[in-house]
Amino acid sequence: MFRSWFGIGMFFLIALCVTLMALWNRPYDRNADDAAYQITDVSVRRDSSFYWVDVTLKGPSSPNSSPPFTYLLSATDERIEHADLRVTEDQRSMMLRFWVEQSKLDAAWALSVNDERLRLKEAGSISLNDQQQRRYSSPRWH
Repeated sequence: MFRSWFGIGMFFLIALCVTLMALWNRPYDRNADDAAYQITDVSVRRDSSFYWVDVTLKGPSSPNSSPPFTYLLSATDERIEHADLRVTEDQRSMMLRFWVEQSKLDAAWALSVNDERLRLKEAGSISLNDQQQRRYSSPRWH
């Protein structure tokens, strides 16, 4: 009897590990599979009444000579330019940093990369304490 419970427990443990690996490796936005650039990581840190939004992009396999033209775009066409841009040595990925007011972060935002729109955040509020940081793995920031 102990062996049957052990086997059932091992089966569920392996199934849980496979499910967690699938969730860990899923793309940030599944609707953007054919885009030249992909969002790989987003972290948000509150700084008083503003938020630092760090977006990591993975670019095409053949690097460009210059970084793409990027900015945040709201549903009402409000634009926020990046405050910082860091490109890796191989020029295949980059980190963009945006300084966003707390009141504006409730809206849905897209990241415009060379006129391609990548869904960054769906509409909805987030709540972080001052200097608290959170990472997001999908556009649903709830």
